[in-house]
Amino acid sequence: MAKGTMAVTWTGDIYPCQLYIKSKWKMGNLRSINFNNPNKQLKSILIKVDNLKKSKNDKCLKCWIRKICNGCIARYSDEIHPIPEAFCNFQKKYCEYVIAKLAELKSDEKKWSNFISNIFNKKG
Repeated sequence: MAKGTMAVTWTGDIYPCQLYIKSKWKMGNLRSINFNNPNKQLKSILIKVDNLKKSKNDKCLKCWIRKICNGCIARYSDEIHPIPEAFCNFQKKYCEYVIAKLAELKSDEKKWSNFISNIFNKKG
């Protein structure tokens, strides 16, 4: 679950993520929720959400791409255990591809310079 994001339905119901729009994950409603003084249900859900972090998942903690992985493990934490190997393999292959492409760019000074220039001088 992305840090600092939530899903809000058209009725104002609040959930920790768009993948968790289920009654057991309902955090409250925009009209009545008080994040400064959370009720028991909200506290319970916030604790569950906190426990879904990669920094608390043994498999993620041992993974070589743990600091650059952009995969959302929360989608597997509610109903599918453990995180499917195919999901992790895809994330690893994607990171390998990006690292290889960056190394290729870095080996050509002109391409690297253009790449960096495009990142920092993005227009539009």
